[in-house]
Amino acid sequence: MVASLRRQLGEMEKNVERVIVNDNRPPDASRYNETIRQFQDDITRMTVRIRTTLEQRDVN
Repeated sequence: MVASLRRQLGEMEKNVERVIVNDNRPPDASRYNETIRQFQDDITRMTVRIRTTLEQRDVN
């Protein structure tokens, strides 16, 4: 599961870099904020899933 989290974080980082590098216009903060907010939501879901899995292991 940790390997999956690392892979997904790496993919998210590449996506953010791609958005920044491929855009020749001046940065639009609201556009980047929405992208980053979605990545934060994804990270939160992944960490909750990891925590739940670890807590279940402790119970068993």
